[in-house]
Amino acid sequence: MERGKRDQPCSSEPPITHRIPHGLTPGVPSGVFVRFVAGWISMTLGNNPLTSADYRSTLTYDVPLRFDATVGGVRSSRSDPTSTKLGRAFVKALHTQAGPATVAVFADGPGRASFAAWGPGAALGAQTAKGWLGLDDPLETFDPSPHPLVAKLARAAGPRRLGRFGPLVERLVPTILGQLVIAKEAKRSYNRLVRQHARPAPGPFALLLPPHPDWLAEQSIAQFHVVGVEAKRAKIIKRVCARANRIERLRDLPVAAAYPRLLAVRGLGPWTVSSVAYEVFGDPDAVVVGDYNLPHTVAFALTGKRRSNDEEMLELLAPFAPHRGRVQRLLKTAGPAARPPRHGPKLPFREIEQH
Repeated sequence: MERGKRDQPCSSEPPITHRIPHGLTPGVPSGVFVRFVAGWISMTLGNNPLTSADYRSTLTYDVPLRFDATVGGVRSSRSDPTSTKLGRAFVKALHTQAGPATVAVFADGPGRASFAAWGPGAALGAQTAKGWLGLDDPLETFDPSPHPLVAKLARAAGPRRLGRFGPLVERLVPTILGQLVIAKEAKRSYNRLVRQHARPAPGPFALLLPPHPDWLAEQSIAQFHVVGVEAKRAKIIKRVCARANRIERLRDLPVAAAYPRLLAVRGLGPWTVSSVAYEVFGDPDAVVVGDYNLPHTVAFALTGKRRSNDEEMLELLAPFAPHRGRVQRLLKTAGPAARPPRHGPKLPFREIEQH
């Protein structure tokens, strides 16, 4: 199945006085339309929604950081109903051990980030969000010099660090949905699952919570079929969510110890595990294998060869260890000039729910 394509209480902190620019991203779920209108009116009248937070904290840092490019990784897509962007604030709904939370993080001056959170899990959510900044990413040890294109891309990317975006199971679900299908189909299925779950997130942003693992584990195969997910992927999601507590604890392990434990879960192969290792564990050496396009992209960018395989890709990336995954992502996002021409048929956009 493998192939396819994270302090102090509010009252002790000074009030946030700067304004967040107006506007919410498209795709607001209809089930929370009233909350969307209320939030829009509040911002139009000039009120700062961050002042209503249940918990706030700040974090100072002294490493170079391209804030938007780094923290923006918390959003799986622009249509994701569990996240949004307000000005320079990235906002994400998530589950914590203390309950649901919505967390906003934004640059609050040079070398300073501020966090505002809502809900029972506000404090834990804000603590999790500190990992979004990638401050423990060993970017300074990255040497792109073995290839001129990689060096050029690294200079253009600047201090874009690798954040840690969790929780682990919440990231696994959309990744599993991406097995063997095109990205557009996977995103559509995930957004439908979120809306089927239909739990409003805390705070003033009209977001929905990600589907809770307990809820997903209880869904029937027929209910997954309604959102465009066939039985094979549905069973993997149900299996992972039934073991959610055990799997979530793997985040506390070194990535080398977590890898084999994740691979031991039936339905989680190298493509899925390497994908979440990069995003959740912040592993810059996590190379995605088992992908249809990535070997061709890497080989074309580094050698001009149009077709390749995982073995050759790993050989080409070897000089960049322990940052092979970082290089792979740089090449993946380099644009058409770094991609081989595609002449074969595209995978179809399937309508599973209509069969």
